[in-house]
Amino acid sequence: MKKAALTFGLIGGVLVIIYSAILFMTFGDFGNMPLDKLGILEVMGYLNYLILILAIFFAMRAQKKEWSESGQSMKYMSIVKVGLMVSFIVALFVGIGEFIYISINPEFFNQYGDLMVRKLEAGGASAQEITDLRQSMEDFKWMQNPIGSGVFYFFESFVIGAVIAFIFGIFLRPKNKVSMAQA
Repeated sequence: MKKAALTFGLIGGVLVIIYSAILFMTFGDFGNMPLDKLGILEVMGYLNYLILILAIFFAMRAQKKEWSESGQSMKYMSIVKVGLMVSFIVALFVGIGEFIYISINPEFFNQYGDLMVRKLEAGGASAQEITDLRQSMEDFKWMQNPIGSGVFYFFESFVIGAVIAFIFGIFLRPKNKVSMAQA
């Protein structure tokens, strides 16, 4: 169980870091980013979760196959634990990556906030909507701290991964076979 979780967790974590680095190198600094690139970058940022989901799925599937081939019994929580371990490992990579990114680029949240204000202004938002956005950015000022940001994204990724692991566990759990003679 640990081998599949560790293997796919490390693969998923490394892929998240590589993918994030590619996005950063492709889109560059948020301070000078055109608004049209912001929407693309936001959507592409969510693909990190696809990597997490795929890592969990492949680990759980590999573990189920291993148990099936060896004749070992498998329970719902046994297979879910594999997904939870993968989720934890990938979430560690995400949290550490976010910590490093915010440490290197401490102005990220200010730059992102400025971009969001420009986006609202370009869309014809009211002064109240812009004020509300600025207030919500102030409410999340704690995320400008690399530790706060890293911990937040670790937990966010882990919770998403945990939910996915429980859902995949439903589909990957062993099927109860009841013959007509037993019924």
